[in-house]
Amino acid sequence: MKRMCFLLLAVSLLAGCGQGYDQKNKVSAFMVPKSSDFVFENDVVCFRIHGEGVEDVLVTPGIDVWVKKPGALVARKWCHDDLRKKTRMEDDHDGMGRDCFRVGRTLGAGGSALLIDSTLVFPQVNYRSADILRHTADEITFVLHYPGWKIGANQEVWLDKQITIKAGSNFCKVIDYYNGYFDEVTVAAGIALHDGAEAFSDTLSNGVSLIANWEYPSADNVTPEYGMIGTSVFSQEADSVIINGPGNNAVITKTVAPDEPFVYYIGSCWSQGNVSDKESWISLVRDSAIL
Repeated sequence: MKRMCFLLLAVSLLAGCGQGYDQKNKVSAFMVPKSSDFVFENDVVCFRIHGEGVEDVLVTPGIDVWVKKPGALVARKWCHDDLRKKTRMEDDHDGMGRDCFRVGRTLGAGGSALLIDSTLVFPQVNYRSADILRHTADEITFVLHYPGWKIGANQEVWLDKQITIKAGSNFCKVIDYYNGYFDEVTVAAGIALHDGAEAFSDTLSNGVSLIANWEYPSADNVTPEYGMIGTSVFSQEADSVIINGPGNNAVITKTVAPDEPFVYYIGSCWSQGNVSDKESWISLVRDSAIL
């Protein structure tokens, strides 16, 4: 993606975790103080991408899931409570949800990485900056910028990741732009498969390739009674699907030239939210993948 000067609504959107900001909106996106994690949420799902402030603990392009009940936007309050009241994200938030999905050194719920010699090659640091391209009460589009890293003696690559989240949807549109000094690279977008994962893949008649998963919460000290988590990635541009991919990830892949967009969709659900069981999740993924 060509780096342009955007109208930065980031002044308000990335300012912090003030409570009440999102009361009139159905979508939200903001940077968390200290960690620099980037959180984006609508009325049914919530995601997080790790920032510079946690690099001493974890460097990953993986996307985290915070499960939540449908309705109100809750992420800013949760972050506020975490910062001011020391209420951990992993704790139950009054029955409304929690962070019970483990990302670690995986793609999480829809991250991407380079696929070189059957190995995922991650960025060397977490994202460094963010731009808001569009913000309405029902839709936000933003871009996260990852600085360049070397993938060979004379090859360097950097990533601009554009994400659109809309109200009422379990799915977000992602456009990855890998740019740099290379002829072509293979990009793998996918989902982590934790213990007990029930993964599924398919190619629909319209050419969309999809992967979906249904599993117990993977975070420590979370019992199975807390429900199940569904994740998914699908794209009409995928070259291949690898259900048992590298690093315990299921992935779809595309080989791209510098600055060639890779468009795909990521999604999640919680069995105590708006999708109750595996069959309903796979049906929703299939229906949503009819682009």
